[in-house]
Amino acid sequence: MKRQENRAQWNSQSIQALRRHLSLTQRGLADRLGTRQQTISEWETGMYKPRGISATLLSIIAERDKFKYDATPPKKISKKVLAKYTEAYALIERPTPKRAEPNKD
Repeated sequence: MKRQENRAQWNSQSIQALRRHLSLTQRGLADRLGTRQQTISEWETGMYKPRGISATLLSIIAERDKFKYDATPPKKISKKVLAKYTEAYALIERPTPKRAEPNKD
C-alpha cells in the first residue's frame, strides 16, 4: 500500500511565487534544482507539475528560505471563492512602479 505523506501540492502559482520570493529567474531556479529552464516554464504555465524529487526539492528550498506554502492537499473551493483569492493574489503580486529620481544638479 502506498504511503500518504503531507507533501506540498505545487501548482503553477506557488512555483512562480516561490521563484519570485527567491528573486530568481526561471534559469536561476532551474540551476538550483538541477533541471532545465524549459521545465520551470512548463510548471509555471501549468503544462506539467513537479513530481518526485523535484517536488521534494521545491519543498526543501521553500522551507530553507522561509517561504510560506501549504503542505496539505488542496481542498475543493467554489468558483466564487477562487475568484476572490485570485483577485487578491493579483493585487499582491502587482509590481510597484518605480519613481524617477530627481536630478541633484
